[in-house]
Amino acid sequence: MPIIAWLAGKAILVGGYVVVYGAILAGVALTGYAAVRIGTGVGDAMRGATESSRAARQAADASPAELERLQTQYINGQLAQHRGLAQAVQQAPQLISGLQELNRRAVGGAGTDLTDRDVLNDPVDGLTQPWTTPGTGSTTDPILVAFFQPVDGEAQVGSLVPLTLVIRGLREAALVTFAVREGEGAFGQATIQAALDGSSAQCDRVGQELVCGNTVTPSRAGALQVEATVNGVKASIQLIAKAKPPVVRTARAALSAGWDKTGPIREGAVAWTVPGKSSPLHLTVTITGATPNTTYAVGAHFFPADPATCPFSANFGAGTHIQGDCRVARDGITSAVDGWDFGTISTDGRGDGSSEIDLSPQSGTYRLQFTIREGVGCPTTNCGVVYRTGTQYSMNAAQLVIP
Repeated sequence: MPIIAWLAGKAILVGGYVVVYGAILAGVALTGYAAVRIGTGVGDAMRGATESSRAARQAADASPAELERLQTQYINGQLAQHRGLAQAVQQAPQLISGLQELNRRAVGGAGTDLTDRDVLNDPVDGLTQPWTTPGTGSTTDPILVAFFQPVDGEAQVGSLVPLTLVIRGLREAALVTFAVREGEGAFGQATIQAALDGSSAQCDRVGQELVCGNTVTPSRAGALQVEATVNGVKASIQLIAKAKPPVVRTARAALSAGWDKTGPIREGAVAWTVPGKSSPLHLTVTITGATPNTTYAVGAHFFPADPATCPFSANFGAGTHIQGDCRVARDGITSAVDGWDFGTISTDGRGDGSSEIDLSPQSGTYRLQFTIREGVGCPTTNCGVVYRTGTQYSMNAAQLVIP
């Protein structure tokens, strides 16, 4: 008879609900959300399921007079079951949304929501569709969810890191605020406006989601935790910011005969590297075909932008300061100059030699010509410049930038 078939079918559905809601409530218990109201809701649901199950078992042998009472008992038990589960679900919205996201990612979607039915007023034979999950399947009262998409590439100190925030279930325009919870960094915008139709400058609507963009620039290396808040719902993402590699500045200048004395030379050069503020200035000096078995002094002569500058001091701060002079004439050119020595270079029996010199000068921008003197210990020894970079005295000077 139809009523028996209906009751048997609904008993099977009740068993299905117990499996589904049992998995959800088990997840709630395992994740520490088993609060008093959840327990109360579960208890109400179990009592409702018991009443429905008892009515379904008794219906097969009931008289016509008892059947109407059993049907009412069954319906009331079903309603109590759903109310209890709804009460429990409401205490853990974030958990339910997480389970939905897990289901979507694992199996490609949450399935199709079926229409809720009024079990009190619908005809008995028409109850052929199950109820949707209370609080999670309804399209009129969605749960608000926000999360960051993973960041591509590495976060680097001083460089912009794009952030993508996805918002689901927003029912009205809202202000999204951003904050740094760990580490140091600056946002492109501390707040953005999220409009439902995606009309705001920072958010686009993609299906049922709002996809919002922002940037953060790490200020120091290490962990950087970023948090976004929309209508009380928080999303966070953890980044690891790496220090920016130092900018290596390298240059090279050839050596030629000096302005005080012409010494033998086949080839020579000074190469320099400025790795960064915390690293030294590194010089590599090479020479071939010079006077054999000789030790020379390696240094530089600094020049002001205006040759008439007086007094003039380079304030280089590394090596040995020889002296400065307002008016020194060489190669027919007169200019202020400041001389410094940095180290030595020695030649072998063929007149070849090389030297590596590290210096830690003051920050600044310098115009200079690297020089090699014929004597070590200027000004008490011979200070004549036998090799130099550049062309004429103070001309074609190299520019050295120390950060």
